[in-house]
Amino acid sequence: MALLAVLLVVVALAGAAAAVVLARRRRALDAATVARELAAAAARLAAGRDAQARRRYARLARRLADAPGELGPQRGLALLGQAEATVPTGDQEATLALHREAYPLLADPARQLPRWSLRLLAEERLRAPDGDLGPLFAHLQATAAGAEPGAEAETVARTVDWLQRRCRDGAPEQREDTTARALAALPGRDWPVLARAALLRATDRAAEAEALLADAAPSGSAELWFRWGAQLYTLHRDEPAVAAFDEALRRGPGEPSPWGRGPALRTDGLLFRGLARQRLGATEAAWADLAAAAGESPADPRPRYALGRLALLLGADERAREQFTAALTVRPGFAPARFGLALVHERAERPAEAAADYRAGLGAAPDWRPARVRLGAALLAAGRAEEAEPLLRAEADTGAAAGAEAGTRAGAEPSTRWTAVAAFHHGLALARTGDPAGALARWEALDDEDLRPRRALARDRLARTRLDTDPTAARELWQRATAEHPDAPGYRAALREAALREAAHLLVTGRDHAEPRRRAAAALALADTLPGALTHRQARLRAALALAEGTPEPIATLLDADHGPRDRYHLAAVALLAGRPARTIALLGPPDPAGDPATARLRALLAERAGNWAAALDWYRHFLTSGTAVAEPVGDCALCDRPATGTCGGCGREACPDHQHAPEAAAPPRCVRCSAPALRAVLDCARRAGTPEQAEPVLARWAVALGDGAAAVPVRTDLALLRAELGRLDEALAGVPAEAGAARAAVLVRRAGAALAAGRLGQAAVDLRQALQPVPGDGVPGREVPGRERVAGALALLAEHEAHQAVLDGRHREAWEAYRELLLRDPAHPRVLHALGLAGYRLAAGAADTADTADTADTSDAADGPDAPGQEVWAWTIGSLVAALHQPELWAESARTTGRTAEPQRLAAARSGLLDRLRDDLRALDRAAGRSGDEVTAWTLRLGLETHCADALAQEDVRITLPGRPARRLALGPTLDRLLRAEPGADGWAEAFEQAVRPWRQRPVGPDAPAPTRALGLFGELGPQRYLQLQGRQAAAVAALDAVPEQRRGEDWQELLGESLVSQAREHHRNQDWREALDSLSRARAVPGARLPADAAAIAAESGVRAARALLKNSLDDQAGAAELLEKALALAPDDPEVRGDLGATYAQWARKINNEDKDYSRALGLLEKSLELVPGDPTARHFLEAALGNRAGQLSHPDATDAELEEAAGAWRALVELNPDPDHRIGLIFVLRQLARSAAFADDHRRAVAWMAEALRADPEWEGGVEHEAPRRVSVLIANHVVDAMQDKPFADQAAMLEKARSYDDSTDIRRLMVSLWRGKAISHYEARRYRAAIKLLEEALELSGTQEDTDKLCRELGIVYGSFAVQQANARKLREAKELARTAVEYSPDDPELHAMQMRIRSLY
Repeated sequence: MALLAVLLVVVALAGAAAAVVLARRRRALDAATVARELAAAAARLAAGRDAQARRRYARLARRLADAPGELGPQRGLALLGQAEATVPTGDQEATLALHREAYPLLADPARQLPRWSLRLLAEERLRAPDGDLGPLFAHLQATAAGAEPGAEAETVARTVDWLQRRCRDGAPEQREDTTARALAALPGRDWPVLARAALLRATDRAAEAEALLADAAPSGSAELWFRWGAQLYTLHRDEPAVAAFDEALRRGPGEPSPWGRGPALRTDGLLFRGLARQRLGATEAAWADLAAAAGESPADPRPRYALGRLALLLGADERAREQFTAALTVRPGFAPARFGLALVHERAERPAEAAADYRAGLGAAPDWRPARVRLGAALLAAGRAEEAEPLLRAEADTGAAAGAEAGTRAGAEPSTRWTAVAAFHHGLALARTGDPAGALARWEALDDEDLRPRRALARDRLARTRLDTDPTAARELWQRATAEHPDAPGYRAALREAALREAAHLLVTGRDHAEPRRRAAAALALADTLPGALTHRQARLRAALALAEGTPEPIATLLDADHGPRDRYHLAAVALLAGRPARTIALLGPPDPAGDPATARLRALLAERAGNWAAALDWYRHFLTSGTAVAEPVGDCALCDRPATGTCGGCGREACPDHQHAPEAAAPPRCVRCSAPALRAVLDCARRAGTPEQAEPVLARWAVALGDGAAAVPVRTDLALLRAELGRLDEALAGVPAEAGAARAAVLVRRAGAALAAGRLGQAAVDLRQALQPVPGDGVPGREVPGRERVAGALALLAEHEAHQAVLDGRHREAWEAYRELLLRDPAHPRVLHALGLAGYRLAAGAADTADTADTADTSDAADGPDAPGQEVWAWTIGSLVAALHQPELWAESARTTGRTAEPQRLAAARSGLLDRLRDDLRALDRAAGRSGDEVTAWTLRLGLETHCADALAQEDVRITLPGRPARRLALGPTLDRLLRAEPGADGWAEAFEQAVRPWRQRPVGPDAPAPTRALGLFGELGPQRYLQLQGRQAAAVAALDAVPEQRRGEDWQELLGESLVSQAREHHRNQDWREALDSLSRARAVPGARLPADAAAIAAESGVRAARALLKNSLDDQAGAAELLEKALALAPDDPEVRGDLGATYAQWARKINNEDKDYSRALGLLEKSLELVPGDPTARHFLEAALGNRAGQLSHPDATDAELEEAAGAWRALVELNPDPDHRIGLIFVLRQLARSAAFADDHRRAVAWMAEALRADPEWEGGVEHEAPRRVSVLIANHVVDAMQDKPFADQAAMLEKARSYDDSTDIRRLMVSLWRGKAISHYEARRYRAAIKLLEEALELSGTQEDTDKLCRELGIVYGSFAVQQANARKLREAKELARTAVEYSPDDPELHAMQMRIRSLY
């Protein structure tokens, strides 16, 4: 056959484009264009040209994929058209895929998509775990008029079931979304409305549910009308509810759903209509509806129960019982009917039967609270209060708690109706079981007027149980009972008795306090207002109240001596207060040893007033031991809140065990209010009578009886002082309480005096020290000690005597410790300072001699380092000796002792000699420890610093005043100051020292400052370093500062280090040590916050230049070392021309060496840039720079260079062009820029590729045109050339992608023709392999790319040939239908080919 022999002309790929033509851009899509394209595709589809229509729809859909969002619906139409054109092919999967893609873009999928497609999309959604619900609702909308039997009907049923389950059982958010969408998508159907209303009611949105049902019911079925009526019934809108139920009974039931009533709809409609009519008062109509409902569903107990309730409402209890019995016959477990029957029994006064029915009903419905409450009431009525009480208590408590929670949450009342009912019946149960307090507590919370008599009776019963133990509570209960039930007999008389008892109890237990007295007066006033005659009992109580308040005037009118001993005692006490002792004696009568203790105390007062101290002592002792047993207590302790366990035999107060005591088992106890003053009176009377020994046994017995309580402290204290007076000092000291510090000190002073009298100085010193120590209860040492100053002075003399004795005995450690303790008490005492220094020197020197003679394995063990045992002793020795030798008082005392005149020269020579001897010993210690003397730990440095500071302070009259000490001269060093500050025994030293030196600290520091001001700067942590600097030992000062730990380096350290380094630099500069001077200044500059002096720059410049020149002179090739020195100098002197010039020349020579020898062009360029920055315009540096730039640019400019290397090369070429615009430099720059553009294009960086190419064009002196259009074209040519030159063996996909990239830069005809040639070549290979589909695809793509009519005609002819060959192949395979379609397409592409027409005719004849 001729068609099978057709040869396609293969066009070879052109080497390069011959001309540059601006690309014709494809017009952007808009709504009108899309509409025209859709119309053209639809016309071809209508004309039966399905393939062309499909291609057009597909091409339009692809173009619309990237279009703006407003063209989305047009893309959906394009996909829909493509699917319609695909239907004739029989490819249902492809069609469904197009429908699936088009669905979200369509405005009305239910109308625009075919039903078979909607069914399949719905099936897919039912199988998917999640996704859009739209296909489901669209399928239901499309089949709203009726589903086709079979698969469609089954899908509809499954869809509805799936949606209903999601609305009923799904997650909250799923139910919310599904019900809302179903309601919107399925108007006119019942189940979406019912589902949505159920969700709204379940989520507390009753108002929304009401509005929904109101809108949906008029056009809905009976189900909706019933739901609407039920909603109205719930809202108590009974009249419209009856109308809604009427309509529900009139209409049809509607479609079944999980929310529908089903067959029970009519019964429920009649039942609820009857209930609504019952609430409206239409009982006859209600009875008729309920009876009809019972007739409709005989097996439903609810209508019978409703009839029973209506009968109860009408008072027909027997009919109610019949209806309830009928309901239970239908369903024995129907609890409401059982409860109704129990209520019938209650109304018939049959509580036992009612309780039985309530129990039976609660067995079926245990959560119904009214039945539980009524069960308790029925049990109570049946006389079974014990059973009713726990049940009613649980209901009352549970209801109160639930009501309180509701009130807290929403502001509602805490109690409810059934809570109140349960509380009332529970109160009755408690009252009947003998618990009036519980009944009262229940009824108190109920605001019911009918309960007032019951509450009053409960209060009366409760008050009678409280009268003996708590008269106040009894009085309050009877007061409230009288107020609640004023007509009840007996309440007022009981209230009067309670008030009198309350007053008596308060006067006995609380007469010492104003509040109990006020309450007692109020109780008596209340008793006076109540019925009953005023008795002597009230008068006696008023007299006791007046006596307690200190107003004895009305007592004489209230009491009568003939009424008994109590009245006579009170009248005697009043007479004694009034200064009438004779009247008091007459009222008391003859003494009675066994009489009342109160009378004994009154007689003791009479004896004291008469000066009869022995008799007073006897009566007080009688008061403490006499008396008889008293009544048991009934209240709390009069002195605390604890319950009372006994009654005082002296005053009658009730007290707990901590506030009442008895020294003898037979005697009644006494409270502390009675015992404490009586014991003090016993001691006072015994002393005044001259027989203090008689008080000692009394105090001893009571001290034992009082135990370890607070009340025992004053008694034990008095006993100890009394024994001290009696000479029993050791016994007295052992008996002093720990809280009595002053008394203990007094006893110690007495014992010390006795020891001094006996010559026991050591024991006296020990006692005096203890007397002056702070003790518990006494925060100040020695407070209240008689003659404290003299005690302290005596103690100091004793201590100094002991220390001196230790020196004489050779006990140097004890002597040193004793003198140190003395110094801590008076740190500026000259004599003690000198004595401590000498003792320390003897102790330390002796230890050193011992260490020298000892046979040690390592001499380093004897080094006196920071942790050596002698460190502290030597420090105290240096500090105290230096301070003592600078005290004028010491030398004056020495002159008085020796008789020699204290001349200044002689004093200075003596001081120097002593210090030199000490320095020699310390130097030996430093040598033994390996120290040179420049370390801050060196003893000689410490001695020098201490001497310098003490001498400076001694030049002026600096005085320090310590607490309790005279003002003394202050002349010391930082060592002694530090030691005193660290000692806890030297309290107040730091504050006193600062107060003494404040005038000198406030003066500015400088060369002209006073000596003390300059010396105070050496007292800090950096004092040794400052001292080294002052001495000119700068290297040692710097080394010492370097040894300071990092965490202790502050601003002072930085400032001092900077000053030391600058001074060190000046010293090196004077000595022409140039490098060392420069290093010192460089380090000083690096110190944070350092400020260099004005001459630092000149010193640094000269030092740097001379050091660098000396280095280059000695070593010509050491430019690096010279540059380092000059860089340091430049940092210190940035404006010095000599430094800048030398450093620039050094950089240039160093760069030349690196460029020529090391070939490290980058490093050389960096140095040359620095050189030109220092010395701009230097011709030598510029010459070296040009050479280095050329070397570096040439090194990087090669085709295989990376982008980073190429960018660096471009920079180097640019710099070369600026230095020397040589053409070769421009050529190198253009080459590198084109390589960068090529690399950026291959990396899909369009912007950078065009920018690099544009720069290359601007750098080309031969290019004179614009670069805006030329740069992209040249990038495109670069890519095309790469395809032609380097990608001939690459796969078609790689070549095609590269050409697409080239076309993105320049959509020119040449690029398109190149792409068409590539596509046609690949199509030939497919054609020859009989892969006609692939060949057709490539040729159609080439047809779209074609930019000339010649290529278009050629491609159409070739497409006709390929389609024809494909048709022949399909015809031979007996696929005649497809062959016919392929033949038709072939003729469409090449209508002028007769062979194709002949082939089409033959295929048609076969079909």
